[in-house]
Amino acid sequence: MVRFRPAISTSAVALALALTAAPALAQVDGQQVFERLAAQLALQGIKLDAQGVQTDGDDVAISGLSVVPAPEADALELGDFVLEGVSEADGGSYMVQRIAIAPISRTEDGVTVEFEGGQVRNYLIAGPEVTDPILRSGLFESGEAGAMTVSDDQGTIFSMEGATTSTDGYTPGGTMNFDLQVNGMVADMTRLPEAEARQTMTALGYEELRGNITSSGSWDTGSGRLTLDEMVYDVDDAAALDLSFDIGGYTAEMVGAMQQMQAQMSQQGNAEAMNMAMLGLMQQIEINEITIELTDDSLTNRILDFVGEQQGMNRESVIAMAKGILPVGLAQLQNPSFAAEATAAIGAFLDNPQSLRVSAEPTGSVPVAQLMAAAMSSPQSLIEVLAVSIAANE
Repeated sequence: MVRFRPAISTSAVALALALTAAPALAQVDGQQVFERLAAQLALQGIKLDAQGVQTDGDDVAISGLSVVPAPEADALELGDFVLEGVSEADGGSYMVQRIAIAPISRTEDGVTVEFEGGQVRNYLIAGPEVTDPILRSGLFESGEAGAMTVSDDQGTIFSMEGATTSTDGYTPGGTMNFDLQVNGMVADMTRLPEAEARQTMTALGYEELRGNITSSGSWDTGSGRLTLDEMVYDVDDAAALDLSFDIGGYTAEMVGAMQQMQAQMSQQGNAEAMNMAMLGLMQQIEINEITIELTDDSLTNRILDFVGEQQGMNRESVIAMAKGILPVGLAQLQNPSFAAEATAAIGAFLDNPQSLRVSAEPTGSVPVAQLMAAAMSSPQSLIEVLAVSIAANE
């Protein structure tokens, strides 16, 4: 399931809700603002708590904020937040110009997490009279997260320079565009808990991994068509993995049903029941297209050389062995034409690692319910149902 917080601009809120912001008051009711925020997040299965709420004019300071992100999960301490420029709107709604996220420095069990803080701009807290499930989902215009490090007495384990996300305004029945960027991630592979994993990463020449994440897409809230143009995990001197898809059925009605289910499950605290209910909702989704593409930047040859060293073989011999095994393994799919296509594509990629793409492009939309039925009765038929293809170095 794809989950994200689509944004909304101040003007779009006014249009979508047909609301006119009330004149600025000397002081908003901070406790009510927090309660409305908690009620909104409860619709997403998130329980919100705070040690204190203070109000200063149109600013609301929340201290000791904590969340329980899912049923049966432990509470996550988030620290202090300030909701700046809070204004009232009809329907019991509030528009928050800026949510300031305070820096965090916390040490537990010898591990220190330091977070520079961040902000969210133009966040809508929908009131109890608002019925549009999309408006009740926590819309905002943009968000920024500062640098973060995770370290212990031996040094830094993981770090990130920062992250940004934004979307354009929401109009009921209209299309929203969204994007995400996570920059400067660095992970120390010598700190992996498993000794074998540490040794493997060192042998591959990856004692440290550096990379970024880039994502963009759009959601047609009228038709329920959700398109992920790209979700790229780009690791320096290794490879870039890009996921894209085009699905249907992600309608406002489905969002509303998910909110009702998540609110009920957060009260009942039954994660298994929630997963089953979510699986039922997922059957409304339709698959139009899914593509996964790997663009190599030395990773494949490093793996081939590593395997060769383990087996006492050179790279060419490893490739020859893989090409010999492929037809046998792919024959189990009981689809000779796809097996031949996959064997040729993977073989070409191993000979000259550039890119390898797997695509599902059915001639028409395929309901997830149909895929689930096929997976249980005849798994090999999924290749034909989804029109799966594989290509190399294109």
